[in-house]
Amino acid sequence: MSTKLRLATGNAGGKSMATLSDDLKPLVEIPSCPAFLMPQAKKEWKRITPILAQYGLISKLDRQALAHYCFNCGIFEQNHISLNEQIQIAERKREAARAAHDAKCAQAGEQTPFEWTGGNGTVIVTTNGNFIYSPFWVACTKAARDCGQYIDSFALAPDARRRVTPSDMYPFLPGLEPEGSAPAK
Repeated sequence: MSTKLRLATGNAGGKSMATLSDDLKPLVEIPSCPAFLMPQAKKEWKRITPILAQYGLISKLDRQALAHYCFNCGIFEQNHISLNEQIQIAERKREAARAAHDAKCAQAGEQTPFEWTGGNGTVIVTTNGNFIYSPFWVACTKAARDCGQYIDSFALAPDARRRVTPSDMYPFLPGLEPEGSAPAK
Protein backbone atom coordinates (compact mmCIF):
# COMPACT_ATOMS: atom_id res chain seq x y z
CA MET A 1 0.00 0.00 0.00
CA SER A 2 1.38 3.44 -0.87
CA THR A 3 2.26 5.95 1.82
CA LYS A 4 -0.44 8.36 0.63
CA LEU A 5 -3.14 5.69 0.74
CA ARG A 6 -1.97 4.41 4.12
CA LEU A 7 -2.04 7.93 5.58
CA ALA A 8 -5.44 8.67 4.02
CA THR A 9 -6.92 5.54 5.60
CA GLY A 10 -5.46 6.27 9.03
CA ASN A 11 -2.26 4.17 9.12
CA ALA A 12 -4.06 1.23 10.74
CA GLY A 13 -0.81 -0.73 11.03
CA GLY A 14 0.78 2.03 13.12
CA LYS A 15 3.97 2.10 11.06
CA SER A 16 6.43 4.90 11.69
CA MET A 17 6.66 7.81 9.26
CA ALA A 18 10.21 6.77 8.42
CA THR A 19 8.94 3.37 7.32
CA LEU A 20 6.03 4.88 5.44
CA SER A 21 8.16 7.34 3.50
CA ASP A 22 10.33 4.60 2.02
CA ASP A 23 8.38 4.82 -1.22
CA LEU A 24 9.38 8.46 -1.85
CA LYS A 25 11.69 8.11 -4.81
CA PRO A 26 12.29 11.50 -6.40
CA LEU A 27 13.72 11.84 -9.87
CA VAL A 28 17.50 11.46 -9.81
CA GLU A 29 18.76 14.86 -10.95
CA ILE A 30 21.68 17.09 -10.09
CA PRO A 31 20.35 20.42 -8.81
CA SER A 32 21.93 23.66 -9.96
CA CYS A 33 24.91 24.81 -7.92
CA PRO A 34 24.11 27.92 -5.85
CA ALA A 35 26.01 30.97 -7.07
CA PHE A 36 26.80 32.09 -3.50
CA LEU A 37 29.10 29.16 -2.78
CA MET A 38 32.81 29.96 -2.46
CA PRO A 39 35.18 28.42 -5.04
CA GLN A 40 36.26 25.53 -2.76
CA ALA A 41 32.60 24.66 -2.13
CA LYS A 42 31.78 24.77 -5.85
CA LYS A 43 34.70 22.44 -6.47
CA GLU A 44 33.22 19.92 -4.01
CA TRP A 45 29.78 20.35 -5.63
CA LYS A 46 31.24 19.47 -9.03
CA ARG A 47 33.12 16.51 -7.55
CA ILE A 48 30.35 14.92 -5.51
CA THR A 49 27.14 15.51 -7.49
CA PRO A 50 27.93 13.12 -10.38
CA ILE A 51 28.83 10.41 -7.87
CA LEU A 52 25.60 10.93 -5.93
CA ALA A 53 23.60 10.85 -9.17
CA GLN A 54 25.34 7.67 -10.30
CA TYR A 55 24.12 5.91 -7.17
CA GLY A 56 20.64 7.43 -7.17
CA LEU A 57 21.28 9.51 -4.06
CA ILE A 58 20.46 13.03 -5.30
CA SER A 59 17.48 14.97 -6.55
CA LYS A 60 16.51 18.60 -6.93
CA LEU A 61 15.04 18.32 -3.42
CA ASP A 62 18.59 18.04 -2.05
CA ARG A 63 19.91 21.39 -3.30
CA GLN A 64 19.95 23.20 0.05
CA ALA A 65 21.30 20.27 2.08
CA LEU A 66 24.01 19.72 -0.52
CA ALA A 67 24.82 23.45 -0.45
CA HIS A 68 25.30 23.22 3.34
CA TYR A 69 27.56 20.18 2.93
CA CYS A 70 29.65 21.86 0.22
CA PHE A 71 29.78 25.15 2.14
CA ASN A 72 31.23 23.36 5.16
CA CYS A 73 33.70 21.49 2.94
CA GLY A 74 34.81 24.85 1.54
CA ILE A 75 35.15 26.41 5.01
CA PHE A 76 37.10 23.36 6.17
CA GLU A 77 39.50 23.51 3.20
CA GLN A 78 39.99 27.27 3.37
CA ASN A 79 40.74 27.26 7.10
CA HIS A 80 42.84 24.10 6.92
CA ILE A 81 45.13 25.79 4.40
CA SER A 82 45.46 28.80 6.74
CA LEU A 83 46.02 26.52 9.74
CA ASN A 84 48.81 24.67 7.92
CA GLU A 85 50.45 28.02 7.09
CA GLN A 86 50.15 29.06 10.74
CA ILE A 87 51.74 25.78 11.87
CA GLN A 88 54.64 26.25 9.43
CA ILE A 89 55.18 29.83 10.65
CA ALA A 90 55.18 28.64 14.27
CA GLU A 91 57.71 25.92 13.40
CA ARG A 92 60.02 28.43 11.67
CA LYS A 93 59.77 30.76 14.68
CA ARG A 94 60.54 27.87 17.04
CA GLU A 95 63.57 26.85 14.96
CA ALA A 96 64.82 30.46 14.86
CA ALA A 97 64.36 30.81 18.63
CA ARG A 98 66.19 27.49 19.13
CA ALA A 99 69.10 28.67 16.96
CA ALA A 100 69.25 32.00 18.83
CA HIS A 101 69.16 30.16 22.17
CA ASP A 102 71.95 27.78 21.10
CA ALA A 103 74.09 30.70 19.84
CA LYS A 104 73.57 32.61 23.09
CA CYS A 105 74.50 29.50 25.12
CA ALA A 106 77.63 28.92 23.00
CA GLN A 107 78.70 32.54 23.39
CA ALA A 108 78.15 32.46 27.14
CA GLY A 109 79.72 29.01 27.47
CA GLU A 110 76.77 27.56 29.35
CA GLN A 111 74.03 25.02 28.76
CA THR A 112 70.48 26.03 29.59
CA PRO A 113 67.42 24.11 28.47
CA PHE A 114 65.53 25.53 25.54
CA GLU A 115 61.94 26.43 26.30
CA TRP A 116 59.54 27.40 23.54
CA THR A 117 56.43 29.30 24.60
CA GLY A 118 55.27 30.55 21.21
CA GLY A 119 52.62 27.96 20.41
CA ASN A 120 52.61 25.39 17.64
CA GLY A 121 50.15 26.95 15.22
CA THR A 122 47.19 24.95 16.47
CA VAL A 123 47.61 26.68 19.80
CA ILE A 124 48.67 30.33 19.65
CA VAL A 125 49.74 32.89 22.21
CA THR A 126 47.61 35.98 22.74
CA THR A 127 49.11 39.44 23.21
CA ASN A 128 48.85 39.04 26.99
CA GLY A 129 50.61 35.65 26.98
CA ASN A 130 47.65 33.29 27.25
CA PHE A 131 47.31 30.22 25.06
CA ILE A 132 44.20 29.75 22.92
CA TYR A 133 43.22 27.51 20.05
CA SER A 134 43.89 29.05 16.67
CA PRO A 135 40.77 30.55 15.10
CA PHE A 136 41.63 28.51 11.98
CA TRP A 137 41.66 25.32 14.06
CA VAL A 138 38.32 26.25 15.65
CA ALA A 139 36.75 26.94 12.22
CA CYS A 140 38.15 23.66 10.81
CA THR A 141 36.78 21.67 13.72
CA LYS A 142 33.31 23.23 13.49
CA ALA A 143 33.15 22.83 9.70
CA ALA A 144 34.26 19.19 9.95
CA ARG A 145 31.60 18.48 12.57
CA ASP A 146 28.88 20.21 10.53
CA CYS A 147 30.06 18.49 7.36
CA GLY A 148 29.80 15.15 9.14
CA GLN A 149 26.06 15.61 9.60
CA TYR A 150 25.61 15.98 5.84
CA ILE A 151 28.00 13.13 5.10
CA ASP A 152 25.53 10.83 6.83
CA SER A 153 22.57 12.40 5.02
CA PHE A 154 24.06 11.66 1.62
CA ALA A 155 25.44 8.24 2.62
CA LEU A 156 29.02 9.37 2.02
CA ALA A 157 30.31 7.43 5.04
CA PRO A 158 30.60 3.63 4.81
CA ASP A 159 28.35 2.99 7.81
CA ALA A 160 25.69 5.40 6.49
CA ARG A 161 25.33 3.55 3.17
CA ARG A 162 23.36 0.73 4.69
CA ARG A 163 20.72 3.17 5.98
CA VAL A 164 19.75 4.76 2.65
CA THR A 165 17.55 3.59 -0.14
CA PRO A 166 18.63 5.03 -3.47
CA SER A 167 16.04 6.24 -5.92
CA ASP A 168 15.63 4.31 -9.14
CA MET A 169 13.78 7.17 -10.83
CA TYR A 170 16.03 8.39 -13.63
CA PRO A 171 15.01 10.94 -16.28
CA PHE A 172 16.16 8.53 -19.02
CA LEU A 173 16.16 4.86 -19.83
CA PRO A 174 19.18 2.89 -18.60
CA GLY A 175 21.84 2.83 -21.32
CA LEU A 176 20.34 5.83 -23.12
CA GLU A 177 21.67 8.56 -20.86
CA PRO A 178 22.49 11.89 -22.49
CA GLU A 179 26.20 12.54 -22.77
CA GLY A 180 27.62 13.67 -19.41
CA SER A 181 24.70 12.29 -17.39
CA ALA A 182 25.12 9.79 -14.60
CA PRO A 183 24.45 6.23 -15.69
CA ALA A 184 21.69 4.25 -14.03
CA LYS A 185 22.66 1.49 -11.63
